[in-house]
Amino acid sequence: MSECRFSPPVLVRVAAPEGFSVQAIEDPRVAMTAMSRGAVGGFHLEWPGYAICLEKLGRAVIDPRPETLEAARQAFCHLAERVGALVGPDDLSSSQGARGACTTMGENVSCGAGWVWHSWGGRTRQG
Repeated sequence: MSECRFSPPVLVRVAAPEGFSVQAIEDPRVAMTAMSRGAVGGFHLEWPGYAICLEKLGRAVIDPRPETLEAARQAFCHLAERVGALVGPDDLSSSQGARGACTTMGENVSCGAGWVWHSWGGRTRQG
């Protein structure tokens, strides 16, 4: 079975109880969870791209071939960019260790200073 991970992960701003934080979305399931909770820019059901993104993420979960994973990653990036949640390199330039979050090293990921791994499958950068 193929590994169901984005390469590279998508860095987005997510809503959290304590404010906004940056999260590295590493796979389509986590992306769908973040979208279904409204954590990535809220719900945009009026925009057809929202439904298209969910459909592509679902396909990537069911059929994790490299091309379906990349199509899902691109759709999620497009959605995050549209709602102003995509974190670009300029946003990270002042954060120490943030670029290291773009690499996955198996189950035990060392994300650099300030990154927190969550049980629901994501990690966030506090601060």
